[in-house]
Amino acid sequence: MDELSEITQHLLRFAPDALIVVDDQGRIRFANDTVTQVFGHLPQALIGRPLDVLIPERLRHRHAEFTAAYLRHPSNREMGARIADLFALRADGTEFAAGIRLAPFRIDDKLFVAAAIRDMSQQRAVNAALIAAREEADRANRAKSRFLATASHDLRQPIQTVLLLNAAMLKIVPQPEVRELLAQQSEAIESMTRLLNALLDISRLESGAIQPVAAHVPLHEVFAKLRSEFESVARTRDIDLQVEDSPVVISTDPTLFHQLLQNLLG
Repeated sequence: MDELSEITQHLLRFAPDALIVVDDQGRIRFANDTVTQVFGHLPQALIGRPLDVLIPERLRHRHAEFTAAYLRHPSNREMGARIADLFALRADGTEFAAGIRLAPFRIDDKLFVAAAIRDMSQQRAVNAALIAAREEADRANRAKSRFLATASHDLRQPIQTVLLLNAAMLKIVPQPEVRELLAQQSEAIESMTRLLNALLDISRLESGAIQPVAAHVPLHEVFAKLRSEFESVARTRDIDLQVEDSPVVISTDPTLFHQLLQNLLG
């Protein structure tokens, strides 16, 4: 055996996949050492045996049909990556999900097929866990969106009622100290209203009910509007509200950006 042939033999023997060569009669002519790890068979024990020994009995009839069709039109082919019911049989009788790559070749005009077989059980389990986790996350997000929408809607009415009552009391209460407390209470209620609106907007964004529409927004216009909205609130809280002018123009959804800044300031 020359050096190249010896290297090839070592590569075949210790490849990470189980490598099997079958002839046009479906009998195993070669098996590498990894076959023992994957199937539990010694390589030499498989030589000359039909490939069916590695196929679950319940699938052998279908496999025979596939083999006959494949041998009529042999080609490089990969199977098992997306097929949930492609299984192989171990020596102890247990089954495992398999990924298989087929490559036909000829020697002296006689057809052989090389098969590289990999145990896909762990990968299938990981994929199934990822799918289950994604579905659970989707269910949780939908439940959260429903809760936010319901909570925002149910709380909005009593808050508006309190706000109206507060405004009515401001008209009839003469005492300055009481009026100041009522004004502060109105500000707190309005802040809560903005928070509820923000929660509802988050729910709508996640559900796709609101689609952000980007536009060119001059920051000095946004800041000027916020200053007019919060100036009186800051004054009643003895806060020195300073807003610096900015020439920057950004690309964003103007309504959502304004609401975001309102929530931060409120």
